[in-house]
Amino acid sequence: MAGIPDGFDVGLAARVFDAAIDQDLWADLIHELAISFGAITGCVISVNQVNGDGFQGAWFSREVQRALQTYNDTLSKHEADGIPIIANSVPHTVLTELDLWPDDPNLYSRPDFRWFEENVGFRHRIAAKLSEDQTFFNTFAVQFHHSRGQATASERELFRAYLPFLEQSVRLANVFQTLKQHFNAVLSVMDKYLVPVVIVDANARRIVSNKSADTIIDNEGLVRFDPTGRLYLLNNTGNERLRAAISTASYTASGHESAPVDAIQVPKANGQDTLWIEVAPLRDTDQELESHFQGAIIKIYDPSYHPHISIDGFGAIFNLTDGEMGVARLMVDGLSTDEIAEMRGASPNTVRTQIKSVLSKTRSSNRTALVRKALSAHLPIDVGS
Repeated sequence: MAGIPDGFDVGLAARVFDAAIDQDLWADLIHELAISFGAITGCVISVNQVNGDGFQGAWFSREVQRALQTYNDTLSKHEADGIPIIANSVPHTVLTELDLWPDDPNLYSRPDFRWFEENVGFRHRIAAKLSEDQTFFNTFAVQFHHSRGQATASERELFRAYLPFLEQSVRLANVFQTLKQHFNAVLSVMDKYLVPVVIVDANARRIVSNKSADTIIDNEGLVRFDPTGRLYLLNNTGNERLRAAISTASYTASGHESAPVDAIQVPKANGQDTLWIEVAPLRDTDQELESHFQGAIIKIYDPSYHPHISIDGFGAIFNLTDGEMGVARLMVDGLSTDEIAEMRGASPNTVRTQIKSVLSKTRSSNRTALVRKALSAHLPIDVGS
């Protein structure tokens, strides 16, 4: 990560990924992060916007935890107007309370501000949205002691440097906590997660691959394991980047690098679709795999192979018309433009226009990006026996 600010702790950044597997670690981790850039408390919030039964994460440093019940019962309503400002901001933009409530001349006299100052000890705050994905409201915020002023420029810079790590950790927590809830395990039950996943060490050697990944690797010519079990891509440029991403992710997991995630898009042979390969650091805090394992977790998104994907809720959040929702459902089911046109009794040109509109409204660069977004919003977890 270019331009690492003074005070950035790569070991602390690496430990962010521990909390993805073990949510009990969040409280101490958030406290340690907050202290590192001059704050006294903090919180990480993740809410699935399209799936009411989906992932809802809210983790707080212990000072805030003690105040939560009172806040939720009587004070949270005062902050409601600030939430859309965070949700509509550019990811990783650092916002203060003056950005969230710019038109309130009596902000510091508001009941919630007075209560937090008297009972928890903070007044000023900074916050940032973690992800561009509108299907989730993911944010990180910290609060500063009332005896001091706003965050300094260097404190904001340090705060911003940790955001990519938190962004990816929360994305992993979405999957990991759901697996732990159902199976009381994570890495050893990856077959239950129907997105293709491969876990590798720093040398790209396979430690675990789930059934979905094995199916793609058997049927899709772009991804392979060599005789020694190392993952590689037939596309030379993509393979070089994959090896570099795995190495960097592994060093990040060990606390010696500071690059939280890489996403590689590789064109498929049909010339229309791409594979999206997402590489992130992984630390096995529960020791389900190798003792003290530190490597990379790789998700493979292929628009032509995936379990049934739900896009329920996309119409409301992305303002898709009924016609666009019909097209979007067929897109994530893997149908081509001509197949969609035939299914819907429309001309290919009409369908192309609708596809373009769907991708634009959902902020998806291509069909694979739309599939990736849908699989994040509605996790394909096999909860059967």
